[in-house]
Amino acid sequence: MSVKPGPSEQQKPEPSGEPARPFADFMRLSAWLCIAGGIVICLLAFSSFLAPGFWFTDNMSFFHRQFLAAAVGGLVGSLLTSAAAGGLGRAFVKGQLVLLITIVTLLSLLISRTQEVSTPTNSVAIDQAAAGPGLRLMSANIEGLSLSDPDFVSFIERTDPDVLLIEELQWDYQVHRNKALQSDHRKALGAAYPHHLALGDLGDVALFSKYPIVEDETTIVHGIPPEGTNAHYVANRELVAATLDLKGQRVRVFALHPESPRSSIRWTNRQDYYDALSEALAQETQPNKLPTIVMGDWNTSPWSGVLLKFLKDHDLRVTFPDGVPSTTRFFYDYRLHWIFGAIVDHIAVSNDITVNAVKLGPDIGSDHLPLIADIQLAESTE
Repeated sequence: MSVKPGPSEQQKPEPSGEPARPFADFMRLSAWLCIAGGIVICLLAFSSFLAPGFWFTDNMSFFHRQFLAAAVGGLVGSLLTSAAAGGLGRAFVKGQLVLLITIVTLLSLLISRTQEVSTPTNSVAIDQAAAGPGLRLMSANIEGLSLSDPDFVSFIERTDPDVLLIEELQWDYQVHRNKALQSDHRKALGAAYPHHLALGDLGDVALFSKYPIVEDETTIVHGIPPEGTNAHYVANRELVAATLDLKGQRVRVFALHPESPRSSIRWTNRQDYYDALSEALAQETQPNKLPTIVMGDWNTSPWSGVLLKFLKDHDLRVTFPDGVPSTTRFFYDYRLHWIFGAIVDHIAVSNDITVNAVKLGPDIGSDHLPLIADIQLAESTE
């Protein structure tokens, strides 16, 4: 007579060493989603290179750094999840290879575009022994920050720019806060600010200069208000052009602040602004063309095809801090500027100007960082 073993005596199954089926299936699915997501993100980034003349695709160029980081994260995530699933087949390895190729292609495109927008088309050799004057330029979008703000004034004193451009000035509001501005801005603002001023007719853009401003004019670019905007929204933008006299040598400075292209109508408004700027630059014809500086909040990514075409059309180039495009506008919090940030402020110069250094300023209480450039003009031929 045989006795059946009790429950405690029954032989337990040997552990298989494989993950539990539900967990493994979940990891496999996650691995494939990481690959698919990374490829889709790269395709969104590629769209700005393939079709730059559309609102949506051009706006993708603002997020290229984030797209690249997300795609790399997708590749790393696929490796980790596939390992947790106990490994996947050849099809999965091919998917990872496709994602890796798209990441490398995107990185190559970004490097190439950065070089394109910063390379002179017809560089003029400057003999340093007989070079023209040097200038320190600073562009700052202050988002209505008071011109008398102690921290901002202190920063201007330390930086000591020869030419200071301020955007989102809100001049009427500045006058309301400091009545002395209306009568004499030099006394009201003190020695920190360069004495000569070219103020846009709309009060959005102001160009301060240590050197005399021989002439200046404002071009108003009329925009179309997007539907649903409030009564305080201003679609019109101004472009300020000024001629500076640098002890006998003159230079042309264009101060700009087009609209942010966050919708199709606003993108069209920005393009109309660029058309007006192109028309103004086209009037600066050879052989009497002056050295030219175009600076401000361009509201355009350095990897945008729109920016590349504009620079090529007018023989201009931009330069980045240490050669790397860096965040100039951030959202929510400065500490997150690498995550929630864009590169929209630029200083472009003609080929008869050498850029010696470019750097970013600190957080000044605005949603933009100041952009500072030290430049050297070629010797005057006059």
